[in-house]
Amino acid sequence: MEDFTAVIDYLIISTSSLYGPVQAVNWTPNVSSFRAPVEDFDRNITAYKIVVASRQDNPRWGVEYTRLAATVTREQLRQQQAIYQRMQQIHKTLTENR
Repeated sequence: MEDFTAVIDYLIISTSSLYGPVQAVNWTPNVSSFRAPVEDFDRNITAYKIVVASRQDNPRWGVEYTRLAATVTREQLRQQQAIYQRMQQIHKTLTENR
């Protein structure tokens, strides 16, 4: 017999873009399971529930994740700005050559 527990965490990150504020939602599923022979399942389920209930997130992981997400977002904004500037240059060149 087997029992599953699923927890879904989410983090909402707000950033700015060339088109205004943008929100990104990151979902993280955490699935754990407990498997035991049918005759032992009821006896061991209490231990499994204690393990699941005592689960704690590591705050440092959250901080490091946020830093990484901020770095990625900054790089995406730089790329968007570079593309926009290049499009402006192309538009200006095409307009001048008419």
